[in-house]
Amino acid sequence: MATDETSVENTSVLLSLWNVALKVLNFGNHILLFTLAGYLIYISWGTGVWSLHVLLCSVGYVLLMGEGIVVLAGENLWSGFLSRRVNSHIHWVLLLVGSVFSIVGTAYGYHGNALRNRPHFSSTHGLTGIISVGLVIIAAVLGLPALFAGKLRNIIKPIINKFSHNLLGTASFVVGMVSQCYGYNTGFMRRLSPEIPRDWHTSRSQRSSPPTSESSPR
Repeated sequence: MATDETSVENTSVLLSLWNVALKVLNFGNHILLFTLAGYLIYISWGTGVWSLHVLLCSVGYVLLMGEGIVVLAGENLWSGFLSRRVNSHIHWVLLLVGSVFSIVGTAYGYHGNALRNRPHFSSTHGLTGIISVGLVIIAAVLGLPALFAGKLRNIIKPIINKFSHNLLGTASFVVGMVSQCYGYNTGFMRRLSPEIPRDWHTSRSQRSSPPTSESSPR
């Protein structure tokens, strides 16, 4: 009996430590999301085509989608005390608004290239960006039946419905963040943020021609 009680106590301690670790990671995640989004908003604030592209996609992907995903986690600091139903509603609202921001931001990027007669989606940043937008749209379409999975159980199994939505939603976010990372190394972002390392070719081209705040991010 003593051995069983000790085992139960050890398991309880491990679970408590695990929950604490998850909350610490969750807190760190919020700090990273808000810091990154805040910095991108600060350096890209403006009404030009590329400023709006960076601003909308950063807020859409990094902040709204990032927060919309973790809101469903039981360890989430600002929503863990809410009911599952309330968190589900917060989830789809944040994801929907984030998707709209990202799609409109991508449209501004397309428009920026069109103004300069440059090829669309020819870079890794642009290609992963448009793939992510496509996945976002599909995930959003599948999100509606996933929201009413219980009522549609006679038409499609809830587990299949939710699995498809979760899989595509996760894929769209991951690919979108890959596009974000490649976007941080574009010429437009390097001109906005002096902290981003510049390669020799970029530095040379900038010495020969003065930078403009609304140049293409290529």
